[in-house]
Amino acid sequence: MQEKQKKAIFEKQIVVFNLGKEEFGVDIGEVREIIRMEQITKIPNTAAYIKGVISLRGGIIVIIDLAMQLGFSPKQTDNNTRIIVIEISNNVVGMIVDSATEVLRLSPDQIQPAPAIITQRINADYIEGVGILGDRLLILLDLSKVLQAKEVKIVENIAKTAMTPEEKPEESKKEEQSKPEEKAQETKKEEHPVLTDVPDGFHFNTHEGQPLKNVADLLGYIKGLSEEQFKMFVNEEKNDFYQWIKHTVKDDDLAEKINGLKSKDDVSKEIMSRIIQTKIEK
Repeated sequence: MQEKQKKAIFEKQIVVFNLGKEEFGVDIGEVREIIRMEQITKIPNTAAYIKGVISLRGGIIVIIDLAMQLGFSPKQTDNNTRIIVIEISNNVVGMIVDSATEVLRLSPDQIQPAPAIITQRINADYIEGVGILGDRLLILLDLSKVLQAKEVKIVENIAKTAMTPEEKPEESKKEEQSKPEEKAQETKKEEHPVLTDVPDGFHFNTHEGQPLKNVADLLGYIKGLSEEQFKMFVNEEKNDFYQWIKHTVKDDDLAEKINGLKSKDDVSKEIMSRIIQTKIEK
């Protein structure tokens, strides 16, 4: 048991996605969530790789075509297309990928420096290495480096100015005015698309007394705690906490893994891994 937990600490959890015929991986710690492709509002006079913006839970997210940014030919979107949501310099950005396929673990001996055949095609600054899994080779990216400082500033400015009343397309205005109830239902349904509500009998409160209603609340709260506060929270809520994990994700193995972890970051990554895997499978 202790050996398994020790091994897990040194493993790297990777979200695997595809662009064309290549398999890529990104550290799960970089990923805020993964969503399906949706209608993007185009922004005029921007670079070709900036596809536009979407509204996600009350915030504006600039959408980047990752294939174009890496120098690949973009693919027509389909049912497999996903948007990987990350944060770059305090800006939330969505990156379009052809598909997101799985969450897996790589041990240190499975990660190697990227060979020249890869760095000749993709900027080496974006690459953390390659993951070797049998005959599979995963190009491990640091998505936070895919945009240069100047490009990050452009993204920031777009997010600040996008979707003001003056800039909204007339079609969007008419749709919002003609279908307010339908829009409200869609927003409510999409509020936490990859998350499970807390079942009856499992309710947690923050130290300020605010209820944690779902995995998003719990994950956000855990990330905001210091290590000392986290240990206090887990000790206080221990029984309900692990029973709730078992109930919501229906994964006894996950609950067992979390039960053996001491760091809030490790616990957060385990929960996020299961959330993302659930989203990929849908």
